[in-house]
Order: sequence, then structure tokens, then C-alpha cells
Amino acid sequence: MAFTIRQALVRERFSLAATGDGGGNFFVGPGTNFPDKSFTFQTGTGTGQVNKAFVGTFALTTSGTTSFDLTTAQWAGTTQNMSTVREIQVALSVGTTADTDPSVFIGPQSISNGAVLCFGTTTGKADVRRWFNNTASINGWGVTSGNKVVQLTNNGSYQITVNVMVLGTG
Repeated sequence: MAFTIRQALVRERFSLAATGDGGGNFFVGPGTNFPDKSFTFQTGTGTGQVNKAFVGTFALTTSGTTSFDLTTAQWAGTTQNMSTVREIQVALSVGTTADTDPSVFIGPQSISNGAVLCFGTTTGKADVRRWFNNTASINGWGVTSGNKVVQLTNNGSYQITVNVMVLGTG
């Protein structure tokens, strides 16, 4: 989950080298390389741009939960008051080799002021199994006073570390 700030905020990403069938389906053969690709957001508040970033690391006990508020999250000593989220990325770090099936839910999960974002509804959630990424790079997802809190829930059997990166505007 690395990114760098130069003239623009860059988040490293890869894509499949694949052949399309013209109908939106892509085929990847055995041994296909995963070439290094970068997705670049320009700095700003316009379409396809970001000027806010939140990066957090959370240790969750078994069945533990935590949450963060997209309007008050702190990063690099500054409050990141987001009005739009363009990308959310989650990576799990297991603390033991016995944890062969790590699972963390991310989303509003029926909490007060839950951030709907890419999760669809106030009860929505995604089951993260090692890594999760969702991007709405053009218009993003809106953040409001009633739609601003993201919850993380450890659904696995062991303590786990959750790394989160959120890019947006404010």
C-alpha cells in the first residue's frame, strides 16, 4: 500500500495482461505476467483529482471492530475532512502463519452515520481477504455528515492488522 507525493499523488496498481472478447470479458492464460501499472490522480478538487489522503493502521482482536470518520481522520498531522472519496484500499497483515483465511469486513455495517461509498447501502460491507481496492476516480462517492464513518470488523479467527488508504477531496 505505497504511494508517493510528487506533483501528483500516485498509487501503484497492477493490471492483467489480457485479451478481450469485445463483450467486456477478458481471458488470461497460465504464466501471464502482471505488468506494473500506475494510476495517477492529479492534485486538486476537480473531476479525477484528489487533495486529501488518509492512511491508517488498525490492530483488530478476534471479532473486534473499529471505525474512522472521513471528516475528522488525521494524517500527517492534518485533519483530512473529505467531501468525496475517489479510492479506498485495504491490505491485511496476518500475525501468525496459522491464519490461513483472514477476513475483515469494511463498510457502514448499520452503524450510525455509516459511509455508504462503494458498499451500496447503510448495511453494506465488503469481505476483505488479504486485499481490497475500489476506485471511483472520476466523480467519487459523496461524504456528508450522515454518511461519513467507515467500520472495520475482524471476521477471522486471529488478531489481524488492517492497513487502510483513502484518497479523496475536501
